[in-house]
Amino acid sequence: MTGGRRSVALVAGAVALVGALAGCSAKPGVAATVNGQDITTHEVSTTIADFTPLSGQVSASAVLNELVLEPIYLEVAQKHDVAVSEDDAKAAIASAFAGKGAVPDSAGTLAIARFELTANKIAQSPQASAIAADLATALKDASITVNPRFGTFDPAAASVTSVVTAPTQPAWQVATAAPTAALTPAP
Repeated sequence: MTGGRRSVALVAGAVALVGALAGCSAKPGVAATVNGQDITTHEVSTTIADFTPLSGQVSASAVLNELVLEPIYLEVAQKHDVAVSEDDAKAAIASAFAGKGAVPDSAGTLAIARFELTANKIAQSPQASAIAADLATALKDASITVNPRFGTFDPAAASVTSVVTAPTQPAWQVATAAPTAALTPAP
């Protein structure tokens, strides 16, 4: 192969590799996508900031887990007439934040409140077993992608309690030890 053809082949290969990697990467600013609906990184960080006064440190993967589950729970709960209204969720938020400053009203905070109330209502329902079975089916059928920065999603392991697994440190990332003594130059 001549030098010119080799260069063209290398460039074409590089373009194909970049295209393939771009297809595997998450959309910028998106933490997860559930059935075509994006959950933004801004929504996750705002929700974390909203809940910090109530519970201290909140993990991004825990918040994202509930934001991913909420639309699926809500859809199944509506089919079984156990869905919680937006007004009920707003009242629960106002009650939880009473005396703790401003009451947050972000979409993520509302979604988590609605998820928590819906999950409790499902657990107390006489139809809890049937609803849990429907939830498991809905989770397995859902189209869910998670930005690796926030964790992973394994559709085979999806359960009604957790779908997002916190990210782990890759094996290639090794912590470096801090120097124990300063080196002095030889005289």
